[in-house]
Amino acid sequence: MGYERVNTERDDFWRKFGDDAPRFSAGLRVMEIGCGTGSRSFEIASHGAQVLGIDPSAVMIESAEQERQKLEPRLAERVSFRQCTIQDVESDDFDIVISEDSFEHIVDVPDVLAAIRDKLAPGGRAYIGFGPLYHSPYGDHGWLQANLPYGFLPWSHLLLPKSLTYRLAGKKIGRPFTDTIDWPFLALNQHTTADFKRMFVESGLKVVCIRHVEHDSLAGKVFDIFRRVPGLSKYFTDGIYCVLEKTPDQH
Repeated sequence: MGYERVNTERDDFWRKFGDDAPRFSAGLRVMEIGCGTGSRSFEIASHGAQVLGIDPSAVMIESAEQERQKLEPRLAERVSFRQCTIQDVESDDFDIVISEDSFEHIVDVPDVLAAIRDKLAPGGRAYIGFGPLYHSPYGDHGWLQANLPYGFLPWSHLLLPKSLTYRLAGKKIGRPFTDTIDWPFLALNQHTTADFKRMFVESGLKVVCIRHVEHDSLAGKVFDIFRRVPGLSKYFTDGIYCVLEKTPDQH
């Protein structure tokens, strides 16, 4: 059976990989990192692939498994879920690894990239797309908007005094809060665009492409212009879409 390209017109995640978007077919082994409630894993399995979805959250895995049990049996048997990290996965012959909107939360990115390299079969690829990045206009993932009485402005999590945001966070979660990496429910790692690019290059995997999110709105197009100005990239890059490949000579 030939490979089937995912529908990049209907799905914004795949569209952002451009011509490097993956193709799926029966027999491919796919792992999704940070699978959440499983919708992406189900979509990939619908193309015939065998999919393992992993997530460190027991609540997410329980929800994903409940959704799996509602599927038509032939599709359900192509998907499995585990509450774990990629380092806990024993198999090392995955054709494709997918990660959607997780890398801005991962604390030890190089360690996860090394695990991806170990779990991919030779010739396998990782498709990693994520954002908003911490230093971007809305890099707090809307947390301040939800917790400040008068809303917020772009970059408010960077512009407001940390003492204020820490007090708000502590009140929200009911315990002292002293480090933004401990941002409520998010664990934002605060890496810059340059940090991620360097880690991808140093991952031991071939970098097939690194793309930035391009915007359609007028304000977004202005942001895209500023993103190209030296020194401003980290403040105007909303998201990154990267494809990495394990070449036959990589271990």
